[in-house]
Amino acid sequence: MRRSEQTTIKTSCPRDCYDSCGISAIVIDGKINRVLGDSDHEMTHGALCAKCAFVYNGVWIDPKKRLSHPLRRTEAKGTHSYQEVSWDEALTDISQRLHSIIEEYGGQSILHTHYTGICSLIAGNFPLRFFNRIGATEVDPDTVCNKAGHETLSLMFGQSMNGFDPRTAKDTDCLIIWGANPSASAPHVHKRWLPDVKQHAKVIVIDPIRHETADFADLHLQLRPGADAVLAFALLHVLARNDDLDQTFITNSVLGWDQIIDEIDKTTPEVAAAITGVAVTDIETAAEWFGLGRSMLWLGQALQRQTHAGNIMRSASLLIAGTGNIGKPGSGFLYINGAEARQINLDWLSGAALNSSATQAISHMDLAERLANSDKSKALFSWNNNIAASNPQQKALHQALSRDDLFHVAIDLFHTDTTAFADYILPASSFLEFDDVLLPYFHYDVSAINKVIEPIAESLPNQEIFRRLAAAMGFTDEELFESDQSLIEQIFQQLNMPISFDELRKKGSMPWSEQPLIHYSDGVFPTASGKIDVASDNWLAAGLNKSPVAIADQPPKTHYLRLLSPADPFLMNFSYGNDDKIAMKIGKASVSIHPQELADRQLVSGQKITLKNHYGELEVIVVASDRIPRGVALLPKGRWPSLEKTGANINILNDGAKTDIGQSSAVHSIEVELVS
Repeated sequence: MRRSEQTTIKTSCPRDCYDSCGISAIVIDGKINRVLGDSDHEMTHGALCAKCAFVYNGVWIDPKKRLSHPLRRTEAKGTHSYQEVSWDEALTDISQRLHSIIEEYGGQSILHTHYTGICSLIAGNFPLRFFNRIGATEVDPDTVCNKAGHETLSLMFGQSMNGFDPRTAKDTDCLIIWGANPSASAPHVHKRWLPDVKQHAKVIVIDPIRHETADFADLHLQLRPGADAVLAFALLHVLARNDDLDQTFITNSVLGWDQIIDEIDKTTPEVAAAITGVAVTDIETAAEWFGLGRSMLWLGQALQRQTHAGNIMRSASLLIAGTGNIGKPGSGFLYINGAEARQINLDWLSGAALNSSATQAISHMDLAERLANSDKSKALFSWNNNIAASNPQQKALHQALSRDDLFHVAIDLFHTDTTAFADYILPASSFLEFDDVLLPYFHYDVSAINKVIEPIAESLPNQEIFRRLAAAMGFTDEELFESDQSLIEQIFQQLNMPISFDELRKKGSMPWSEQPLIHYSDGVFPTASGKIDVASDNWLAAGLNKSPVAIADQPPKTHYLRLLSPADPFLMNFSYGNDDKIAMKIGKASVSIHPQELADRQLVSGQKITLKNHYGELEVIVVASDRIPRGVALLPKGRWPSLEKTGANINILNDGAKTDIGQSSAVHSIEVELVS
């Protein structure tokens, strides 16, 4: 009897998560036996988060659950009726239909949606070369998530991707986490990094929900949703009163500070307490801690998913500008640490030069309307995301996706809500089945995505699918056929890596720079003025006030609650919902409200109710929780409509309202009433 061959291969988790964990995959005779956390990884310490431990040892390696062959629709859209076809047959038909559409209607009539189903550099960006080549219309991926924050920070600081290096937290005296919940969306950061910070610094959490990270903090400011800007100005008021603003830095490196002095003066802690619901003493304590020494500000993506996102992000960021907490160890802000911060040329990687057209991207908030218009949309590619679950205007979008004359190609690992509407489904390989490079967006590492096993059945990596499609189209542009090896070599050159990719395979992950990064140490910012832009005509051009203001959203209408939809600890945005063990963990869809809100409505915890607003309604279970403030309802995102008895998720209530900047999602401004 032949002895089984066992190997352990290091790789990295490229999901949309701050942690970017190291992975050790145990392979026996070419098949994955177990996927574990890498014990050598700085963040993982040998343990994956619960959700990834389930899915990477569940549906992701289950051939019965994975898409294995190209499929062609045989009956009406939405009926999951398909037949297997060969890759050649699928690509030939797809290419012929694309050529016909381009010739008659132009490439801009072909839309493509994508996001962070995989965050590795090649699989997440190389397919854009194909769409740039045909002049397709991109549905701006960030508009469904964090575009408002990027637009705001880019105007204010000149960029949004160069955040503080977490390694410099050893030098900080205070950390504010505003609108982020690491306990759910960055569990290893919550368990590993934050305790180290707390040993020598005060940790403040600002969030309407008392989650585990809020429990862990030294101080939790549980404000009313939409009142963030008022709280920010009240903190500045105390900082000014205590003489903790850095006037020298303001004079040298801040543009327009004089435009907000009156707003700071009038927003006293007493005024703010009445509006935000945060106690005067807590506002004063938070400001005192932030003003004591070097401080850091972590701006969560949930913070800007509100109607006045731009004003809120500007106002919160004033804490950094006013105290001069940037350009030195233990200071700065963090939104996302992007690939550009490590010298990667994303225009090269995505083939921006291949696009000779003037096609403008559209917002996800406008996708349902665009797809419903047969004159403006003839074809759709959906890849790296599940729009039928994650997008607003769910009912309208599903109706638009049902158009028989909309040629739809979906690329995924699994049958999803979106693939149900496709004319062709192309099976994608998981990150365990190809080589790639990952640049985490929290810590400044470079991580190897190692091929652990061969692709399941006939699935292919994203990049290979589009190489083959480009060939079927008859294209000859070299960029469309560049190999993974060549791409990795150029990526490593841009990163100026001291080792080869093969050497990184063995390590799994390593810091990009030996010493912690300190951005803006010279006090110069990549804005037009070279200063932090607090107030100028640039903001007017972007559609906002010239200067930020201390305004708050009005409380919900009578009998209504503000609906917040944060990350579920057992889901990855709108991924993982199809794993059996995950399904058991998340249970039935339930909305949490304060016990008094429950009593006021004469409801009982565990009762089935309907969430209803002007746009839709959703049946859920209601439960009482004293972690939720009055006036708020909490319903985590991420469920698949097709796996719910109601056939819908939270986006059935989402009318697609936009933020004040970036045409981004204002999903956290939804209001609902509870109907028994």
